[in-house]
Amino acid sequence: MPAGLGWHPYHPLVQGAGADHLSFAARHRGDPDAQGRVLHCAQAPVYRMNPGETAAFCGWAGELALRLGPEVSIRIVGKDWHHLVLHRLRHGAYLCVEPLTVLLGRLGDEGFRPAAVLEPGESQRASWSRAALPR
Repeated sequence: MPAGLGWHPYHPLVQGAGADHLSFAARHRGDPDAQGRVLHCAQAPVYRMNPGETAAFCGWAGELALRLGPEVSIRIVGKDWHHLVLHRLRHGAYLCVEPLTVLLGRLGDEGFRPAAVLEPGESQRASWSRAALPR
């Protein structure tokens, strides 16, 4: 069985949040097509997220900081996640920070080779933690 994990919590954004409110490292960026699939993840990473935008980041380093205001940041740490998807709502001040083990919409594609194939009785794990920290 091909296996993929994803988790998509939403986090609040401060009014006027820009590129300086979000900090993480990834090798490449890919944007979803009309069907919501990320076919190529080869662009240089651009981290600014506009309202209504969704972007996938390949080669995510496993840490992200989101500044909520002058005094508080959220620190997110993931282990065994290979990709990160960010989705900023068109309306409302929220950012979805979604770690994934497989690119968006690719698990069922013909010819796609997932990172994990599970045999009967096997399982897959990934860890994810977040904490609010004073700046």
